[in-house]
Amino acid sequence: MKIKLLFLIFPLFIIAQSNDTYVDLKTVPSETGIVVTKMAPFSVLNADYEYYGMYNLLQSVNELNAAGLDFDSQTLEKSMRTTSYNETIKIGGIHTTFETIHPEAISRNDVIVSGDGYKVRLNVSNIFQKKTKTIIASLTTHKRGLATSFYVDSNLFKNTTTNSISELRIDFGDGQDFRTIPFNTPIQISYVNAGKKTLTFNVRFANGEETESTSTLFVSGSNSPENMHTVTATIDPALSIYSGVDSFPGMGEYEIFLGADNSLDKPIIVIDGFDPDDTRDINAIYDLLTYTDAGGATQNLGDRIRADEDFDIVILNLPQYLKLTDNTLQLLSTITDTNGDLVIDETDYPVGSTLVDGGADFIERNAMTLVQLITTINSQKVGNEENVIIGPSMGGLISRYALKYMEDNSLSHDTRLWISFDAPHLGANVPIGFQHLFNYLAYGLDTWVGNFSVVSLRPVVDGMLKSPAARQMLTDHMESHLQSGQIAEFDDSVVLPQPHPYFDLFFNRLNGTGTSGYPENLRKVTMINGSGFGNPYLDKMNNPILPGRQVLDALIEDVAFLTDVHLKVWYGPTSGTTAEVSDIWVDAPVLCFCDIYADADSRAESFSNGIDAAMGGLFDLGALSTTFTGGDPTIDAFFMNLQTDYFNFIPTISSMALKNQNNWYAIPTPTTAENVNETPFDAWHMPVNNENHISLSPENVNFAWNEIVNNSLGINDNIQDDFIIVLNPVKEQLILNIPIDLTQLAVSIYDISGRLILEKNIVNTSNNITIPMKLNAGMYILQLGYNDKIQVEKVIVH
Repeated sequence: MKIKLLFLIFPLFIIAQSNDTYVDLKTVPSETGIVVTKMAPFSVLNADYEYYGMYNLLQSVNELNAAGLDFDSQTLEKSMRTTSYNETIKIGGIHTTFETIHPEAISRNDVIVSGDGYKVRLNVSNIFQKKTKTIIASLTTHKRGLATSFYVDSNLFKNTTTNSISELRIDFGDGQDFRTIPFNTPIQISYVNAGKKTLTFNVRFANGEETESTSTLFVSGSNSPENMHTVTATIDPALSIYSGVDSFPGMGEYEIFLGADNSLDKPIIVIDGFDPDDTRDINAIYDLLTYTDAGGATQNLGDRIRADEDFDIVILNLPQYLKLTDNTLQLLSTITDTNGDLVIDETDYPVGSTLVDGGADFIERNAMTLVQLITTINSQKVGNEENVIIGPSMGGLISRYALKYMEDNSLSHDTRLWISFDAPHLGANVPIGFQHLFNYLAYGLDTWVGNFSVVSLRPVVDGMLKSPAARQMLTDHMESHLQSGQIAEFDDSVVLPQPHPYFDLFFNRLNGTGTSGYPENLRKVTMINGSGFGNPYLDKMNNPILPGRQVLDALIEDVAFLTDVHLKVWYGPTSGTTAEVSDIWVDAPVLCFCDIYADADSRAESFSNGIDAAMGGLFDLGALSTTFTGGDPTIDAFFMNLQTDYFNFIPTISSMALKNQNNWYAIPTPTTAENVNETPFDAWHMPVNNENHISLSPENVNFAWNEIVNNSLGINDNIQDDFIIVLNPVKEQLILNIPIDLTQLAVSIYDISGRLILEKNIVNTSNNITIPMKLNAGMYILQLGYNDKIQVEKVIVH
């Protein structure tokens, strides 16, 4: 932290007239007894918002406690949960009157800043301004299940004023309007539909005044106990390579959605991806198979393939669970307290238990859970149909590891097709500028007069960036840039991309298994969301994002008492150059009698421009606020200033797994030869433009459908090879040599997205057939049908 003490630049605050006498602020009586002089940047105490989140409540309590309030903030924090598995959700709040120093008192020199705090001119008045604040929030942002019990806990609700609360009314967003809610009494609410719910709190006071605010809750549909099952791994994930990590097996939850024949005979297993705090349940994972078809109608790949082709969908979720002291594992949704009631929050966890966040846990542990699920499904299914496994995002790495492990250890996975869906086989990316910004605001504003860090950003840092899975996957990780012993200060000498040590440990292990690091005894294909043609993605004004682009330039005024914050972020620079990627300036003349500066530089490798602007599956930046805080005004304040909604999350060459390629901007022309475009996959779908990460489109759905149902785009697994392409690559015409006799030939040509672009039936064939090819340059798939046979070939058009 770079701090400039303000007596060097603001002598007005400390130089008083020689005949004036000043006394310590603490000796000056106040009306409320709560004088807030240490207000954090982005403090909600300084502004009037219509809605509040649980982290706003916690931060406000911390600031008020520092000023003399007595509120049990530790119990409040332990009662907060991002995702609640149980029926009851607690509501906490505070109604208080407090005082701050009036800005005019400072401008008049009635209040000055000295080295040891605030001083007040003797015998002056009106140095304080009084404020009243009511903050009420749900202590959960994501709720499993439509049936919900709300509980306003009097131990987590404090009124410091003499104006007592006469009535608390809440509209729970269930269409039933307001109802009066007593303290410490559960209120049963049943939502009809899942989705975002707005809780509106109306507080009426004894003097006739009232106040109103809102809080947000995301409700997901429940899984009925008879359909949802648990699976517990039996194989040690061998995590001892990560120093100090316990190697116990993990657990998951799964549900089987049978096809139209109502028989488990054609399983398609879908594994959840990166999901800190388990905000997606099984139904939400199933909904990821939803897309908009070419006609604008909403479809679901799972629904279609179950109804039309009798396939079964098996969804594996990686939830949060507890490791108990006897080494058994138990889902949070089944943990009960000493009275036999389901636990609501951390205060009820069994003593000595360890919380495991499955959606962000070690990939190896989750892979062993998948191994157990595959074994379980294989023991239950009927018939001879082999499995199809789809691994979206981190699920692609989990399934890759699991399938390869089973092959290496002579365990039958009985799988014919593995679909990797925008998975980070060479690593994932979160811009190092954003990592520095989030981490510094969350933990770096700990000054010599108080800690002003932004509590509401800590779930982003702890739940996402510091999770085991993120440490394993990110190609550049903030913790590798920190000064020794520091939690937020970057080392200026470490500017090249540096992954966390877990990254090399994981990928060396993964790539070192077998001959290729990939499962071999099945067909493996990849669908990616990054552009396969070198197209950049666009900012909010539809301008291309290029290396070194500034994407945040925000001046946020009055975030605290006489405090402004300047935030700047740039994406990584062009190859071989060093540039600033994050700049934070807290202009705080009376917050800590100082200005706070922090910045970070990054240098791009000589062989590639910075990864942030490369082609890839795109991460939605605005979703961070919703995902981790349920809509938080302190985060919204600077996210509104972003010049782009996206960054490159899964680079194209990573999801294509180009083995010898290290240029993030390389346009892939995949082959199976030993060169920079070598890929382990047998077929692939690459879109023209960059798309949202793990988003489905008519094109990639068609590709997946053909692979699952018809397997019609095989490149290396040709059924027949009777035909010979005379010239390949081709230019304007395709010439086929036919050494056999036939009366009819069906010709189909697909682009690499799986879209059918030419279909032709030829009768009375001769030895050579010429087919016009007025196509754009690129790779195409030729399918020839004849005599109840199929031949599939790659065709290159130049």
